[in-house]
Amino acid sequence: MNTRCKKFLTNRSGMTGVLTAICLFVFVGLLALVIDLGHLQGVKSELQNAADSAALAGARRLLGSDEYPWVAPLGGNYGVYTAATPDCLDAVNQARQASSSNRSDGQPLPNTVEVSNVVLGWWDFDNNRFEARPSCTWADVNAVQVTVRRTEDSGSPVFLTLARLFGSETAGVVAIATAALMPQGYVTELPAGPFNNIAIQKRVLDSLAAGQPGNLNPADPTNSFWCSQDGQPYAFTNNLRKWLKDGSPPIEATGRLNLEQGVRHVNDKLVLEDMKTFLSQRSRSWEVDGQLYNGWLLVIPVINYGSSAQAPVNPTGMPINPLALVRWLFEVREAHACYAWRVPIVKLQPIIITQVVPTGKNKRIEFKVAPWSVVVVGGSSGGGPSTVYATRPKLVR
Repeated sequence: MNTRCKKFLTNRSGMTGVLTAICLFVFVGLLALVIDLGHLQGVKSELQNAADSAALAGARRLLGSDEYPWVAPLGGNYGVYTAATPDCLDAVNQARQASSSNRSDGQPLPNTVEVSNVVLGWWDFDNNRFEARPSCTWADVNAVQVTVRRTEDSGSPVFLTLARLFGSETAGVVAIATAALMPQGYVTELPAGPFNNIAIQKRVLDSLAAGQPGNLNPADPTNSFWCSQDGQPYAFTNNLRKWLKDGSPPIEATGRLNLEQGVRHVNDKLVLEDMKTFLSQRSRSWEVDGQLYNGWLLVIPVINYGSSAQAPVNPTGMPINPLALVRWLFEVREAHACYAWRVPIVKLQPIIITQVVPTGKNKRIEFKVAPWSVVVVGGSSGGGPSTVYATRPKLVR
């Protein structure tokens, strides 16, 4: 009896099959885990892209404008701009439409983003927290939160592959994104679009109070210059006319400018005639704090050229930047050098152009110093001293 028990306990025949079955079961389980988790991760990425695009689209439509980029007064305790209240209904509809235009598992996403899944509210940039708010005012709404689901409840769960062998046929995936308008903050760059190729001397600007009228005269280097950012094409006549029509290249708030003197280097008459035409097309009324302002709102760079702190860089006897000179020599442009190279920008300043006089001895651009800050939709937040503000939808979660 003892011998039989001992034989039975020490008999290993058939163990290979048992171990193979166990290993196969574990292998299939791991394979199911890898395949289905990979599939779920792919779906999660697709839904996240849908939520991100929907939140950004909705936040942008809060501004209620199709123009991009554009410049407008900053009013209220936060908000914009041209509308008294955010365009909340359009923001919700735009978010839903943007979400539905995405794909998941190779198929168009079903329209699972219901109105209840697009939430408007306030994003607290200090504490990184979103709070849903029912009121549609600029004091309550600066963000859009979108939830995109593929779950049993939404009617479009994710079907699993090998996990069905273990009793799990479907799984739910949820993606959430929040996009907020950037808070009031200094811009580091004027985006391409609005005309910004005229620089005013700081001493001229300092002599004017907010709302007070002044004149820009690029023929007088103590007053202002035609300009372009260093590295961009020079502010010659043809370029200025093109930028007036199609929009200027971007300008960094902490960048440097190449300056062109009017009359001497630029055909002021042609440029100012174009500017007068665009003034009539782009002038509008701005009502801020109960007062009405009429004109073309622009943001222009401020320079301190010729001051003790800024040595002039001038082709006539002054130091010349060799790289700029070489670049100029190889450019097929008007036959003259820049008046000055690489002059630092002090800050950016909003002005309201009210009249342009393109002919006569007193050619000029009449303007008022904007008595309020402005918003530049399309600009980026953060940076150096400026009275210009930026707002641009940004994913915050």
